[in-house]
Amino acid sequence: MYKPITNPYIVGNPIKTKKMFYGREDDFEFIRRKLESGTKSYIIVLSGERRSGKTSILFQILNGELGENFIPILIDMQTMAGLKNEAEFFEKFAQETLKYLDDRFSLQNYNFKSSDESPYKVFTKLLDEIHHVHPNKNILILIDEYELIERKSEEGSLSHNFVPFLSGLLESDRHISFIFTGSRTLEERGNNYWQNLFGKSLFRNVSFLSEQDTMRLITQPVEGLITFDKKVLTAIYRLTSGQPFYTQIVGQNIVDYVNETEKNHIEIDALNQIVNEILDNPLPQMIYFWNSLPQSQMLVLSILAEILDNPDSYLAASEITKLVKKKKFGFLIDSQVMNTILEGLYHQKYVSKSDDSYSFQIDLMRQWIKRDHSIWRVMKEVDIESIMQSERPSSIKDTTDSRIESSGSNKKWLIGAAAVFVILVFAVWWIFGQKVTPEEIITEQNNKIINNQSPPANTIPEQKTDDDQNATKAKTEKQSDKKSQQLSTSIKKATIPSSEKSTHPNSEPKSPAEDVIIPYRTSMLESKSLAQKANAIELAADTYKKAANTENQAENLTRQKRFDDATEKFKEATTYYIAAEKESQKATRDAQSNLSAILAQLEDVESNLQAEHRSTEEYTNAEELRSKGERYNNEGNYILAYNSYAEAITLYEKAKQKRISQTQKIRSVINAYSSALENKNFSNASFITPDYKKELGKEWQSFFDLANEIKVATFIQNIEFNKKSATAFVDVVMTYSGAGGSGEKNRWKFELTESGTDWLILKISTAN
Repeated sequence: MYKPITNPYIVGNPIKTKKMFYGREDDFEFIRRKLESGTKSYIIVLSGERRSGKTSILFQILNGELGENFIPILIDMQTMAGLKNEAEFFEKFAQETLKYLDDRFSLQNYNFKSSDESPYKVFTKLLDEIHHVHPNKNILILIDEYELIERKSEEGSLSHNFVPFLSGLLESDRHISFIFTGSRTLEERGNNYWQNLFGKSLFRNVSFLSEQDTMRLITQPVEGLITFDKKVLTAIYRLTSGQPFYTQIVGQNIVDYVNETEKNHIEIDALNQIVNEILDNPLPQMIYFWNSLPQSQMLVLSILAEILDNPDSYLAASEITKLVKKKKFGFLIDSQVMNTILEGLYHQKYVSKSDDSYSFQIDLMRQWIKRDHSIWRVMKEVDIESIMQSERPSSIKDTTDSRIESSGSNKKWLIGAAAVFVILVFAVWWIFGQKVTPEEIITEQNNKIINNQSPPANTIPEQKTDDDQNATKAKTEKQSDKKSQQLSTSIKKATIPSSEKSTHPNSEPKSPAEDVIIPYRTSMLESKSLAQKANAIELAADTYKKAANTENQAENLTRQKRFDDATEKFKEATTYYIAAEKESQKATRDAQSNLSAILAQLEDVESNLQAEHRSTEEYTNAEELRSKGERYNNEGNYILAYNSYAEAITLYEKAKQKRISQTQKIRSVINAYSSALENKNFSNASFITPDYKKELGKEWQSFFDLANEIKVATFIQNIEFNKKSATAFVDVVMTYSGAGGSGEKNRWKFELTESGTDWLILKISTAN
């Protein structure tokens, strides 16, 4: 009798024990090496995407992974919710801390609500006593989701003194260090809240498991219970790329499959079944991932999923844009725009890169996107024109090569031209009193077509209104041959309203059998009109397409005089049009209900931008999208409004990230300059423009001849950006022997210029 296997895989929760934790040796070694150096204390920030395993790393440190030289203390910021002031915050902080200490420490000994001492001072006393009891150990405070500290400061339960307090702890002799986990580094938070800690923090990205660790995670928990073909293990790694969460998902589904089928050997066909089950029931995390993407990334990922059938295939941006044109998706995309978006996806680890070519990082996502978010569906959901405008480099924004070519744009122009033509014809007839009826003008045009005299392609506008379907035949049909009559019928449907049907003296009578379909066709046309007004063509495209196809079938059956069958098809088409209308209205309501939330988010993000963020091209593009969103909102097009606002938020964030990245690079340049001073050597200083490097060498040489043991400490006070240039104001303290004036603080002004991806020093002077 088969005995079910207990599923060992953990999905959605951090791994708290060593049993199901694999890999990360490099991360632990990095932390251990930095914190055991003994030279200084740090805040190490473990950053990465959701579900990448950051919290699980903290639990392994709590379990002693770093060794006996540390006293790890875990603080989950989620447990600090609802605290009203600093006294309550520090009391809870102390309570969590004491969980990991012995009975010599008691919360009763620390009064955080004392009127004589501040909560900061009481908590410092606790840390002093821990250090006194364990003088040779490092206190390591692990703070999960550190960003919530900033939120508590914003809501008023923590003052702005908290970050300087942490900075002071790092500079004390208590051997205290911190490990933060969050989605971004301190600098990437994009404000001055964490500024005191910038120079004391180290960054470590937490990403994917190695192939070896991924295979261990799949095989070892079920060792002796489930066996795998070698191809299966390779395929699993390609499916998940070692992303811990998705690897656990696959493992969990494998065990479920074995328990259901009672087959404990997994071959590639079985794996395919398991993957299809995951794709048929997508995880909330997958849906959250997709909904959080900006429109531009949705579009490119859906294109990539449509084009890449082989998980191991890579394509360059230029190749992708050629295939977009070849496959006739209905728009063109510039290769530079494509490359810009792909580079962003690469840095977020959503796609992988080989030389200049790209593929999906996690193939499970490729398969799911192709199934649930095909390019045909995504084209209906995003504003392609806005994407092109916001992502296109400024150097190509106005070129014709980068213009979107919608498959419908030419038709719209031609239809408009045709309408103007018809109006002019009728105007001439009216003004000059021509005794020619509109029907005769149309008949003459028909005869030209029949006699192979090609008229302008858009002589008659192609109109699609409710009345079109009920138009009658013109008397001119009787004056032409059969082919002319048929063509004139279709043209008359676009020109004569159905209301004229009962009064027109030469209308062709309908047979009694055909009269049966009239109420069903009328009902269908009413439903179709309502669906079109609800924008179902775009928002419920699949259902609307079914309705239109069924309507065509009904009309074909009518022409064949199969009126009973036509009646059933008109009924079916009516049902589809009603369903499409409801589906479209729901999509609109959902978007409208979410507008207030995304607008609040937009306001919040924009209000936190500094002046340097607002001087970026990304900010300008975000403002344009915001205006477009407001226009869509006023027009009642809530989905496009929502998408425009979401894209604007992404660009505001990009503006922040751009300045943060540039600030870090400038900081590195200034530090490199300090090192050059300390080494008395500018010869290898690639961060200084060549001409100025020679000048600096001459200026400093006499000082270098006299001074020894030079040490330079720099403190950046402010950086001002202006397009591709920047000015940094830096406090500098130099200590040395062999020359006078050591230890004085000066403020220097660094003038820098952007060169490619780097920054170069143009000039340094003394600031006022």
